[in-house]
Amino acid sequence: YHVEKATGDLDYSLIRTPDTKLTRPEIGYIVNDVRVVTNYIKELMERGESLAKIPLTKTGRVRIALNQNCIRTPDGKFNFKFVEKMQKSTITLEEYKECKQAFQGGFTHSNPTNTGMTIKRRVVPFDITSDYPHIMVTKKFPFGTPKHYDYVSRETFENLIHSCHIIARFDFVNIKSNFLHDYYITTSKFIKSDNVYDSNGRLVGADSCSIYLTELDFDIIRQTYDFESVEIREALVYPSAYLPIEYVNTVLDFYESKTVLKGVKGSEIEYQNKKELLNSTYGCCASSIIKPLYTYDDGFGLESEDEQKTIDKYNKSKKRTIFYPWAVYVTAWARWKLWTDAIIPMRGKYVYSDTDSCYVLESPEVYKHFEKVNREIVSDLKMISKLRGIPLEKLIPKNIKGIEQPLGVWTQEDICVRFKTLGAKRYMKTLEDGTTKTTVA
Repeated sequence: YHVEKATGDLDYSLIRTPDTKLTRPEIGYIVNDVRVVTNYIKELMERGESLAKIPLTKTGRVRIALNQNCIRTPDGKFNFKFVEKMQKSTITLEEYKECKQAFQGGFTHSNPTNTGMTIKRRVVPFDITSDYPHIMVTKKFPFGTPKHYDYVSRETFENLIHSCHIIARFDFVNIKSNFLHDYYITTSKFIKSDNVYDSNGRLVGADSCSIYLTELDFDIIRQTYDFESVEIREALVYPSAYLPIEYVNTVLDFYESKTVLKGVKGSEIEYQNKKELLNSTYGCCASSIIKPLYTYDDGFGLESEDEQKTIDKYNKSKKRTIFYPWAVYVTAWARWKLWTDAIIPMRGKYVYSDTDSCYVLESPEVYKHFEKVNREIVSDLKMISKLRGIPLEKLIPKNIKGIEQPLGVWTQEDICVRFKTLGAKRYMKTLEDGTTKTTVA
């Protein structure tokens, strides 16, 4: 069904009421929206899908793929080994709430020394190829049930992080940034604090502050902040392991398909579908276990779920393919990669970053640095291939031109000849061809 979403006919700035008369173009726009949805449903039903079970989101479709690939073996039998592993990874209500406190998204900020200034030098953007999927395939994550520690000494902490993952409350005293080019800690996540000085929501310094972090967050903090003391309390210490191979293979199937289909004439829709499925693999992990219940009874209302009952149901489910602490570490690993690969080593050349991208001032040293980092990433992919028995072509597939596309490498984007940012998600850039692009989100 070749029906595309209409564009340009509807003015969203107008205020409309039930009595507003619509123009013919506006009616056509609305009718076309209905045609898009109904034809999509027809197409799925012709493929054999049930109307009652069509997923409402891409994340829902990923869940179906994970269930097919993880809960069942390739020959269709029940995968007892996988289910048993997931049944051993359970979470209590208190642990879930602590994980929610420690959860943060991707890091997005600008170098405060350049913010508000028009940079008239060449600025080079580097993007990570499928950042979150790369992390899920190559990094280790929490498993099982954690050990609880009311207090962890620094010596014990340093010993544990070699083989475990740690989520804990970190209480800092007299903390101050020693890194001039950006600030890592998010002040909105503070449990308590005193005399805080921030830059666009990022901590510059404080007399004291308490925040839930992972050991990866703390690794960046001790490289970029000075502090008089820190106490580590309410620690959850998890066993560490790679994600189940069934889960990893599902992610790689999406990545390989996306790479092979990109640029293939006639496969644009299938490529876009695979790309969206790949990007949604992380969304499955990050879905909240406990969700608000919206009701309508002569007016909209909001009710709370029975939290303990919901957690118990989550733990007992034999269809579960995810474990919530994984979500905490996907983004933690992404922040750690962004800072250790780019922001910290670039220092004064660093301009702006957003989750999986980094803008830096052009220089020969910059290109040499990212070439070195990419060689290390490819080496890690080869190690993972041997360690886990994954065909290397799934980790480094080739595109339509026969060029290898390693998962997780930094790729150079179009060079900017002018660049200006006012902070996170607010920047303008002029490319070499004279094109100016603005991002305000």
